[in-house]
Amino acid sequence: MSVTTLGVNVIAYRKDNQNYAMTCAWSTMSDFKEIVAFIGTQSETGKNLEVGMKLGYSTLKEGQEKIANIIGSSHSSENDKLANIEYEEEDGAIIIKNCYKASLCQLKAINTDVCGTPMYIFEVLKEKDFNGRPLLYNDMEEEKLL
Repeated sequence: MSVTTLGVNVIAYRKDNQNYAMTCAWSTMSDFKEIVAFIGTQSETGKNLEVGMKLGYSTLKEGQEKIANIIGSSHSSENDKLANIEYEEEDGAIIIKNCYKASLCQLKAINTDVCGTPMYIFEVLKEKDFNGRPLLYNDMEEEKLL
């Protein structure tokens, strides 16, 4: 059991004609227009991000567990995780359709001196709220997240 409640967020973008997408729980708003995310060094999505790039940050809602499991179950080089998922793209940033909250962001900085895990700082350029309740990792079956 977790002592914190973490939302299921999707970070996604298109680079060099390839879609990159990952689920991310270790992220939060650090200011009104800033999101901080800790992304492990094994993440292909994280490795391919560059300062200045635009990306989508979608907070999934209840009922979108299947999307979370598809995106979180493999690396982006293994398959196009977004092939059967509805999304919108703007300037390379990918937003999952009908999510709880959608943010178009730009990567401001990557800090590798924090805790051994790179910290990515995203500036929120635009955001939109939708209906529903946010999907929480605590609400999902643990074995489906592995």
